[in-house]
Amino acid sequence: MAEMNFKQITDKYNAKKCITEINKQLDRKRIVPLFKGEPKQMNSYFFQLFLTYFGLKQNEKYCFVYQVQSTPIYSYSQQTVDFIVNEIEKDPEYIFDRIKEQIKQKC
Repeated sequence: MAEMNFKQITDKYNAKKCITEINKQLDRKRIVPLFKGEPKQMNSYFFQLFLTYFGLKQNEKYCFVYQVQSTPIYSYSQQTVDFIVNEIEKDPEYIFDRIKEQIKQKC
């Protein structure tokens, strides 16, 4: 059996599992983020916004990239989940709107 490296053990989440875990933590804390004033759960669109806005894919603390042929595969750490939940917790009413708008302004 191939030897697993430390990053493969610590970065155990793919994007789908990250989103599921983020939603579980938000539910436990009874935090309901809003987008355009409407309640929303974390989904792949919002997850990608967070990755882009905070540069999480470029930070080894949050993301590990497996280069398989020409297609990169990303895995995320528990710290990624905790970081995103913490950011949402700070501003659940406007976080999605704010980061979307700021990314749009950069383009």
